[in-house]
Amino acid sequence: MDDVTAQVECLLRPGGGRLALEARDPARNLARGWRIGTGRDLFGSFVVTWGWGRIGTAGQIRTIAFPGPVEARPFIRRLLLRRGRAVTRIGAAYRPAR
Repeated sequence: MDDVTAQVECLLRPGGGRLALEARDPARNLARGWRIGTGRDLFGSFVVTWGWGRIGTAGQIRTIAFPGPVEARPFIRRLLLRRGRAVTRIGAAYRPAR
């Protein structure tokens, strides 16, 4: 099982999950944060909330609802794979937040 698949499975646990990542490069003044959380809303939908921005700021937040975790799996996987390609896009890799 690859690292992305393990992270997806962790986020799809019955009680929901959370993951926070950071990309830092002090030489370029780069300090980005990215987070994702999953869970159920009051109507029973499976909700994925993710946010990004400079570390220390409020940043941006998006939320999307799915009928269940099975439908959310490909979406979450795409988000995590994009974070994995950060080295080519922004020049620094995302790592788990401390």
